Amino acid sequence: MVSLWRLFEVERSERAALIWSFLFFKFLLCGYYVVRPLRDAVLSSLGIEDAPKVFSVAFVLMLALLPAYGAIVARMPRRQFLLLSFALIIAAFLVFYVGWTDGAQSRTHAFAFSVFVTVFNLFIVSVFWSFMADIFTSDQAKRFFGVIAAGGTIGAILGPLLTSLLVIPIGQANLLLVSVGLFALCMLCIFKLIPWAREQELLRGKDGEEPIGGSFLAGARLVFQSKFLFSVVVLTFIGVTIGTLIYYQRIPLAVAAYADQAQRTQFFAHIDQATNVLTLILQVFLARILLTRFGVLALLLIPAAVIGVGFFALLLVPSIWVLAMVQTATRAMNFALVQPAKESLFTRTDRESRYKAKNFIDTAIYRAGDVSLGWASRFLIEAGISIGQFAGLGIVLAAAFGLSGVWVNRLQKKL
Repeated sequence: MVSLWRLFEVERSERAALIWSFLFFKFLLCGYYVVRPLRDAVLSSLGIEDAPKVFSVAFVLMLALLPAYGAIVARMPRRQFLLLSFALIIAAFLVFYVGWTDGAQSRTHAFAFSVFVTVFNLFIVSVFWSFMADIFTSDQAKRFFGVIAAGGTIGAILGPLLTSLLVIPIGQANLLLVSVGLFALCMLCIFKLIPWAREQELLRGKDGEEPIGGSFLAGARLVFQSKFLFSVVVLTFIGVTIGTLIYYQRIPLAVAAYADQAQRTQFFAHIDQATNVLTLILQVFLARILLTRFGVLALLLIPAAVIGVGFFALLLVPSIWVLAMVQTATRAMNFALVQPAKESLFTRTDRESRYKAKNFIDTAIYRAGDVSLGWASRFLIEAGISIGQFAGLGIVLAAAFGLSGVWVNRLQKKL
C-alpha cells in the first residue's frame, strides 16, 4: 500500500479524501450503469421514431430545472444541496419501481423512465465533478482525478455485470432497488468528505460551505461571457455529436439482431462492460502519466486520432460489430482521457463557474447536442444513409474534435 501511495504521489493527509472520492464515484457510476442497459432496452422498444422525442423532452426538462438548480446552489450550503440531489434521485427511482406493475411497463411509463435516466445521469455526474474541483487544488487534480475516474470505471464495470447477471433472475424492476442502495452509499461518502474538505479549505482561508450566491441563471450567462468556457462548450458539443451519431446508428441494428428486450439489455450491458474494462486499463496505465507530464492537450488529441482511425475501420468493414467496437473505443477514450482533462480545467475557475457554468455545459449543452443530432440521425437513417457514409462523417467530426482541443488548451494556459 505504501508503494501505491508513493506511485500516485499521495500525502498522508490526502489519503482519506482520495479513498472516499474513489468510492463515491465508484458507487455513483455503478448505480447508474445498473440501469443504463435497462434504459437502452426500454428506449429501443419504443422504436427509432420515439428515441429523439425522449432526448427532446429531456432537454426541455433540463432547461426547466436549471433555474431551480441555480437557485438551490446559490442559497444552500454545499453539503445540503449535494445530499438533496441524491435524495431526490432515490425518491424518483422508488416511484418508477412502484409504477413497474407486475414486471411490466406502460408506454407512458417507459417513456417517462427513459427521460428521467437521460436527465439524471448527466446532472449527477456533473455535480460530482463540480464537488471534486471544489475540494481539490489544481495540483491535486492532476495527481488524483485519473485515480478517482478509475474508481468510477470500476463501478461502471460492476454495474453492467450486475445487470447482465440479475436482469433475468430478479426482473427488470428490481434493478432499480439495486441502484437505490448504491446511491445511498454515495450519501455516506458525502458525509465523510465534507469535514476533510472544510478543514483543507479553511487552511487556505476560505469556506466551501458558504452559499455561492449570485444569479440562478449565472451558468448560462458565464459560458457566453468567457471565451475559455465557450471553448469548452464547443469541445463538449462536438464530442456529444460523435457519441450520438453512433448511438442512433446502433438502435435499428440491435433491434434487427435481437428481437427480445431482455436479450438487447444483455447486449447493451456487454458493450458497457467492454467499454469500462478498456477505460480502466487506460486510466491506470495512461491517463495520470499523460496529464501530469504532458498536460491537457495530449488527453484531447489522442482520442481524436483513435476515433478517426475507428471510423476509417468502419468505412472499410461496415457491420454492427465494428460499430460496437468504435463505440467502445470512443466512450473509453472519453471517460479515461477527455473527462479527467476537462474536469481538471475547472480547478482554475471560480466556484460559480464550477457549479453553475459547468453544470450548464454538462447538462443543457450536452443534451442540446443529443437533441439536435438525434433528430438529424433519425432523418439520415430514414433517408437510407449507409454505414460507410456515416463513417465518413465521423472522420470529419474526429478532426473537428482535435482542433477544438487545441483551442481549449491554448485558452486554459491564459487563465
